[in-house]
Amino acid sequence: MFVPIIKKITRNNNVYIERVLPRKGELDAVVGSKVEPFSKIGITKVTYGKLPIGSSLKITKGKNVGTYFYTGDVVGKVGKKKVVAPFDGYLEQVPNGYVFRQEERDFWLLAGVWGEVADVVDNHSVLISCQVIDIHLAVCTEISYAGELIVFPNPSELLEMSYLEKFSKDSFGKVIYVGHHISTDIVTKAAELGIAGLLAGSVDRDALELAKKYQIFLGAIAGFGNIPTPSYVFEFLNDISNRYVFLQGGRGILRIPVSQPFADVEVKTSTYSGQLRQLKKGLKVQILEDPHFGWVGEVSSVQEDGVYVILDEVQDPIKVKIPNILALE
Repeated sequence: MFVPIIKKITRNNNVYIERVLPRKGELDAVVGSKVEPFSKIGITKVTYGKLPIGSSLKITKGKNVGTYFYTGDVVGKVGKKKVVAPFDGYLEQVPNGYVFRQEERDFWLLAGVWGEVADVVDNHSVLISCQVIDIHLAVCTEISYAGELIVFPNPSELLEMSYLEKFSKDSFGKVIYVGHHISTDIVTKAAELGIAGLLAGSVDRDALELAKKYQIFLGAIAGFGNIPTPSYVFEFLNDISNRYVFLQGGRGILRIPVSQPFADVEVKTSTYSGQLRQLKKGLKVQILEDPHFGWVGEVSSVQEDGVYVILDEVQDPIKVKIPNILALE
């Protein structure tokens, strides 16, 4: 008995990543030179920190649009909640409300990958050939971003907000894996903290739409609903916490640089090895029927009346009818 297969994690060599200055500056890269993630390859002046606040802000008495605030100063209130400056900067008024913008300072362009410089465009960008692991996302916003990935240890949904609040001092501009599920409260808090990207096992549609509004990258590994992150994907993410990663929303992938090229056979088997897999014990699968739609588990046995699957969060095997199942790799 065979089922279709989805490649969740793929490995590739000779992938080109373009590193671009946000505005014209100076590049320090030579074609053929080797680089590592924290190699400095360019510099410019830029204001790259901003905090959208909205139109209901009541500015602190004695302060105005254009006022300079230091980190920790109270900018004003939205309702009863204080808005605190997450960095030194200025308050600006925009068509849909207010934005707190970080003061201009040096921006160093980092390579972000292990690889070799393939091309340099004067004062603009550097093209680097490298090797990567891609995690394919079931759902995401169409935003591209590169930054440091922080992985929380799969807290329960009740504790996800607590983790975000404890991490608030160091969260600006980061990409954070928050746990099994992203709610609208998590997205709102992420916007307040200046977090650039959120990852989780699943998301509800309201949270996805809110992330689009705040222009935050949001990616769900398993899909819509309340679905746990597949354990093998979480274990991989947990091993690369603090790694510089690339979010490509248009392609639906989380791209992770690695230091060494892969063997040819490893690339081939991870990217294409047929469109079907035989159902057998130990095969990773995703369920496509209620009440566990979207959940990922491992086949424990294949019987005439269906396939029995062990889920990460469920103690006893559950029965799944054919063809409501996909193989995962």
